[in-house]
Amino acid sequence: MPSFPDWQGRAYELKKGELVWDAQALISVMLDLWRDCFAKILGASERTILNELRDVRNKHAHQKSFSTDDAYRALDSMARLLMAVSAMEATAVEQMKSELLRLKFEEQIRGEKRKETATAIEGGLPED
Repeated sequence: MPSFPDWQGRAYELKKGELVWDAQALISVMLDLWRDCFAKILGASERTILNELRDVRNKHAHQKSFSTDDAYRALDSMARLLMAVSAMEATAVEQMKSELLRLKFEEQIRGEKRKETATAIEGGLPED
């Protein structure tokens, strides 16, 4: 079984004597140590979420595009994992989800108004 010091190389920066871990490092360590550490606390659904978040992280790192629905799903998965470990950051991610939905709905309304305007223009003005 790997010990914690073996994983310190995955931290990207040493800050005030503390290791700083990026998402890729955290996800990798959690998945690599799942059976020995995390499976005792978290369930199979959280492991599935971790695998999904690894894919999301890789897409982001390779500058792949995300639809609004993809972004919402990623945020929802993040929030679920954070809630499973009782992380305070879950609240901030929930706020991001709400903001994303608000933006999506505003865009849908704008799209509907554009369609209505286009239909009205195509129909022309009524003759007197």
